[in-house]
Amino acid sequence: MMLETGTVRENRKAAAPCYYRMVIEVPRHFQARPGQFLQIQIESKTTDPLLRRPFSIAGLSQNRVTVFYQIKGKGTALLSRLQTSDQISFLGPLGKPYPIVPGPKIILAGGLGAAGLLFLAKDLSVDSQSEKPVVILGCKTKEDLFFLHDFQDLDIPIYCATEDGSFGFKGLATSLLSQKIKEQSKKGILYACGPNPMLAAAGKIAKKYGWSAYFSLEIMMACGTGLCRGCAVATRSGYCLACVDGPVFPSEEILWGKNAQRI
Repeated sequence: MMLETGTVRENRKAAAPCYYRMVIEVPRHFQARPGQFLQIQIESKTTDPLLRRPFSIAGLSQNRVTVFYQIKGKGTALLSRLQTSDQISFLGPLGKPYPIVPGPKIILAGGLGAAGLLFLAKDLSVDSQSEKPVVILGCKTKEDLFFLHDFQDLDIPIYCATEDGSFGFKGLATSLLSQKIKEQSKKGILYACGPNPMLAAAGKIAKKYGWSAYFSLEIMMACGTGLCRGCAVATRSGYCLACVDGPVFPSEEILWGKNAQRI
């Protein structure tokens, strides 16, 4: 982990309202793996907002990092105003990545949880030593699937679920997961990121069919380095910190009931 300065090369609204794609040119020595994240300083001229914001790394290619974000408050609204060639400060890469293990793989993404999983899907799709993953994207409506084309470019199986039925399977992504996991002839690995209820349900499905599961938790991280201890996660081994012990955890280690109000 290092304090770095990058240059904004792209910061544009995606196809859906309030969603943005940002591309940052980073120093050539910068290296990252799927599941890791950046802690970005939103405003360099003032202390408002004071804290950096965490963003999953959606891609890293030719010393350019891609992140997706949604305008939800003052910080992300300010981020959306950055222009090409603006300088941006960040800490990274932070956190532990997804472990890559042999076997069939399913990637389950809920909403903006797709960001870090896009990075993972791309790595797995070009890894000659790894089986190609099956991807399930879940959102409320078709408009929320603004990142779909990024996954389709990888030439791997993609299945979509929308809660309102406006695109693909009508219903929850976990219902589609149950179908796809049954179709696999061998036990494998489930990677997922998204809302806590989705992850809790996906963990039960993985356990039912004897699959391993690694989930990236969506939780606010104030410092990203473990100093503030504000991103505690209840696990079977005690309380861990999402920013340094995660954000990727084995599903069976997470005590979902104790984390219901935090994740």
